[in-house]
Amino acid sequence: MKKLMGLLATISLTSSVTTSVVACGEPVVNEVETHVNNLKDMVSDIASESFSSPEHAIEVIKSKIASNSENGVFVGNEQPTKIHQVLFSDAFANENNNSVTIVYKISEINIADPSTFVWGKENNFTQSIKLKKPVIEVVSDLILEVGHEIEVNLKVSDAIDDNIQAIAKDTDLIDLTLENNKLTITGLKKGTTSITLKATGAQDRVFNVEVKDDVFPPFIKVDKLKNKTVVGFEEEFEVVVNNPTLATLYVSSSDTSVLTTTLTPITASKGRYILKLKTNKVGSANIKLTYSGAEDLEFKMNVVKVPTIGAIKDISILRGFSSEVNINLESEIDGELSANINEQDLANISLTDKVLKIDALELGTATITVQYSFAQSVTFKVEILEEPIIQPIQDQTLNIDQTIEVQANISNATEDLIGVEGYDNKIIKINLNNNKLIITGLMDGETNVTVTYKNAKSITFKVTVYKPVIKPIEDQRMAINHSANIEVIIENANDNNFEVKEFDENLISIIRNGNKLAIKGLAFGSTSVKISYKNAQSVVFEVYVEKPVIKPIENQLLNVDSISKIIVELEYENGSYITAKSENEDIVEVLVQGKEISLKGLKPGKTKIFVNYGDAPEISFIATVDKPIIQEIDDFELEVDKQVTIKTKVFNHSKAQLEFENENKDIIEVNLKGDDLTIIALKEGTSTITLKYEFADDVTFTVTVK
Repeated sequence: MKKLMGLLATISLTSSVTTSVVACGEPVVNEVETHVNNLKDMVSDIASESFSSPEHAIEVIKSKIASNSENGVFVGNEQPTKIHQVLFSDAFANENNNSVTIVYKISEINIADPSTFVWGKENNFTQSIKLKKPVIEVVSDLILEVGHEIEVNLKVSDAIDDNIQAIAKDTDLIDLTLENNKLTITGLKKGTTSITLKATGAQDRVFNVEVKDDVFPPFIKVDKLKNKTVVGFEEEFEVVVNNPTLATLYVSSSDTSVLTTTLTPITASKGRYILKLKTNKVGSANIKLTYSGAEDLEFKMNVVKVPTIGAIKDISILRGFSSEVNINLESEIDGELSANINEQDLANISLTDKVLKIDALELGTATITVQYSFAQSVTFKVEILEEPIIQPIQDQTLNIDQTIEVQANISNATEDLIGVEGYDNKIIKINLNNNKLIITGLMDGETNVTVTYKNAKSITFKVTVYKPVIKPIEDQRMAINHSANIEVIIENANDNNFEVKEFDENLISIIRNGNKLAIKGLAFGSTSVKISYKNAQSVVFEVYVEKPVIKPIENQLLNVDSISKIIVELEYENGSYITAKSENEDIVEVLVQGKEISLKGLKPGKTKIFVNYGDAPEISFIATVDKPIIQEIDDFELEVDKQVTIKTKVFNHSKAQLEFENENKDIIEVNLKGDDLTIIALKEGTSTITLKYEFADDVTFTVTVK
């Protein structure tokens, strides 16, 4: 309450002071009115210009009005610092479009906090504005010549903005360029057309332009024009426009993937340009040059591979002689061909078309370099020599249809080639490859060959041709499903292309591997095989496919329980199995494993053993099992209490044990251990001892004890 009373007192005091001042009649400045007038002055200054629309005026006022605390004017979100200050708040257009309303507020004491100030309620005033009416100034109709140009300054009174346009009705008659309201009109070809001028808010303005022929029309010329260039390079040509005008020269390529173009004016000379062609790939493109008032110049440019100079071999020339070298060019263009020599004292050179002539002057070696536009240069050596000499050639031997190469070595050689003569062309054929003789044998025999060379003494050598000989082949024998490997040897042969024929394919098969034959028996019988070779006498041999044969086996002797093993030998095996059997299996037991026959004696006797193998004739042999024999022991005498040990022996023994019988056991005691027979005398008397062995005859002897 105290705070409010203070505020009211202040307000009353202020009002009283103001009133009293006025009442006294002294001139006092109304601060609020002053600040409002300051805002009005600011708006009036801004509105003094012309605007395209009320909205445009509002936009300009809002953008240009600014705070000025000394004049008591604030803008935007600024806060008052004392009372009676003015805040520009807003502006809007009126319906008559000739004025705008300016909205403002006046600061006052903040009742909530008298130490601060706030903006009061909105007030407004009206500001008149002037709207623009743009007008494009009149442009008179114009006349100009083809290739010439004329400049027109365009003006728009009360222009709303800087946007002005010029549009030609026929762009093939004239070309327009507008920059900074300056319109440049260039005549392209004869005719009459119109130009329409446009500006924002203004009515279009139209004027006519007549283009007449030039008295001396320009024409385009390309210096040193050619129709072929190479890929991967840039080439320049000078382009001249005679009787040039103010027009611009243009260039285009029909295929920029093949070549691209660049046109650069020569600043020091009007109407002269540098045309640069950059080639990208092999092909062709049409180049077109266009200049207003001139006839278009169009030419075709072929882009080819980079030319190459064919390799040139080193040559030799006799001193005082001349030689010519043909220069081969690939992907030839309209280029320049030249040649130079590093040792001018040794030879003179001259180039006519693509033929290089070399005149040898002195002995030595010089290098000649051949050059051609865009191509990599080629060098070769020239050796200037004395008189050539053909080196001796050894006598040669070869076979019919064989070809050999014989090198003829020439001392002091030039580029000349050898010749041959005097040989029998029925025996040999000779082809020449430079200084190499390629000799082919035609038939057996001998002939001489003479080699000639320019300015050299000829030489002669002998050539002997041998005919092929097939070495004899022995007859072959084999079993069915078995093979024989044969090597066919042909002396003086050039290859292994011999023929194998005239054999019975039902009996044998033949597989070739180089000069080796694998002959396989298929069926019993015999057939001839013929080996033939070109120019050779044929060779015939026989092949016999034999039945298998079992080689004879000797008679076998064995004992009871003994085993005899026999390896059966076969001829012409065919993969069959060996079988064997005993005629009397009680005497001999037979076992067969592979080629091995095992015989086991069972009891004494003889039996026949039969052996078979596939289609082979059966064979047999006798197996005898011997009878065991006990060695005889003579009678003897023995004293009482004495003993004797006798070593017994059984011939043709088996696994059986020797046994004995003692007739009088009270006279003697008999013991048998192994082969030892021990007899002990017990008392006087006589006893007979009988020895027994399986399948053997008994043996007896008498022992008398005394």
